[in-house]
Amino acid sequence: MELLEKFIVQITGLRGPTAVVFCIVFVGYALKMVPVFPNRFIPLVSFCLGPPLTLFLVCWPTPGSMEPGVRWPEIAAWTTLIIQGFLLSCLAWISHAKILRQLIDDKIPALKSKPEKPTSLPAPPVV
Repeated sequence: MELLEKFIVQITGLRGPTAVVFCIVFVGYALKMVPVFPNRFIPLVSFCLGPPLTLFLVCWPTPGSMEPGVRWPEIAAWTTLIIQGFLLSCLAWISHAKILRQLIDDKIPALKSKPEKPTSLPAPPVV
C-alpha cells in the first residue's frame, strides 16, 4: 500500500508536457477497458486530446511568450501550443505502441486486445 501511495504522489507531481503524455496514455488505457469502444478509435481520441490538454496543463498562450518581432504574436503563441499538443499526442501513442504494450498489455488479462467484430455480411449460399 505504501508503494501505491508513493506512486500516486509522483503522478500528481507531474507538470507540463510529461503530464500531458501521461494523461493521454491513461485515457487510452481507460478507453481500452470500455467494451463497447472499438480499439481502432483510441489513437484518434489521443490525437484529439493532445492540443486541449497542452493548452490547459502546460500554459495558456500569451502574446508575451513569443520572441519580440514576431508578426502576430497571439496567433503564433496559439499555433505553437497546438502543434506542441499534436507532437505530445504522437509521443504518447508511439511510447505506448513501442514500449508500454510489451510491458503492460501482455501481463494484464483485461488489457488483451479484443477481437474486432466483422462488419461484412456472410456470403450467400451457393446453389
